Parts: sequence; C-alpha cells; structure tokens
Amino acid sequence: MIASLSIAVKHRFPAIWRCVEKANGLLVKLIYGKRITAAGTFVNNSGGEFTIVTEKEIPALSRFLCGMTAERRKYFNPHPFDEASLKSMLHNGSFLMIATKAGEEISGYCFLRFFFNGKAFFGLTVGERNAGLGLGTRMWAMGAKAASRAGFRLFATISESNTPSLRSCARGCGMEKVETLPGGYILVRCRPVNNQSSR
Repeated sequence: MIASLSIAVKHRFPAIWRCVEKANGLLVKLIYGKRITAAGTFVNNSGGEFTIVTEKEIPALSRFLCGMTAERRKYFNPHPFDEASLKSMLHNGSFLMIATKAGEEISGYCFLRFFFNGKAFFGLTVGERNAGLGLGTRMWAMGAKAASRAGFRLFATISESNTPSLRSCARGCGMEKVETLPGGYILVRCRPVNNQSSR
C-alpha cells in the first residue's frame, strides 16, 4: 500500500517527490551516514568487480544509461539519466550508485536508495553486450549483502513481464513477493542468500 502510494506521488507529483527526496536525504545522512559509508566500503572491497560511482565517472555513466535500448528502458527508468540529475543523486546522501566495468567501459549499473524508515530499494541494469552472463545475479547478491551490512531491509519493484530480472533476483538473493503493484509490477523483499533470517 505504501509502496503504491510512493510510486503514485513520484510519477504524478514530481515537484513534491523532489522535496521528499531532499528531506529524506538529509535524514538518512544524519541517522545512517556511517552505516551507508560502511556499505560503500563493502562494495569497493567485494573483489574488484563493483565500485562506488564518483563524480568523475558521472559522464560515462550518463552515456551508458542514455545509450540503453527502448526495450531496456521500458523496465529500467527509475530516475533521470542526464549528468546534472546523476550528480544531484550522488550528493543527496541517500544513494549508493554502483558500477561495474568491462575494460574502460561501464557494463552495468545498480543503486541502493535508502529511506529514513530503515528500508532500501534496489535497481539495476546490465549492458546489452553483457546480458545473460550472470552479472545481474551478482549485482542482486552484492546489493542484498550491502543493504544488510548497513542494517536496512531491501526491496525492489520488478515487472512481472521482465523474466530475466525475476530470474536473476531469485538466483542472487532470497526473493519474497510482498505486494502486487499497479501496471503489472510486484514489490519483492530481498535478503542475502547466506542470511535469510536477517531483519
């Protein structure tokens, strides 16, 4: 119910949602700043595959996201992809933006969005050339562990038509359906596979 209301506000009243995000960022930074920093350290130390996005990587991330096909954007369009918006997210205090690279090029992107009520939401996309290689599954596993390390309950919204994402989520973490949302989406709870009972 709350997830449905939040999605409705985000899409129908973007100005109100921007105010909500700003206030949430301040509260999250104040209450959970150290925990989120620790989660970022965990990501950076998780074997070298994933790194926290820095400001110097924003142009490359924007190019990667703006270059997505219409099919991929249909299932992954959680925030604007322009550089100014990405920089705003980076400094908001409630986001961990994470990238993985193939050589010098970004091959996948995911983010944790933290809320002051102890919940976090996860979103991800994989470059078309890297689809089907298990990268999405590893992202789900890493995201669930990072959120757990920070002491947050992790959730995600996934289209019931997006079979690859549903499969990779189920493989990468403990996935539990929580709620059916409008537009053919479901809200799922994600737990680390090695700690199903956490929080």
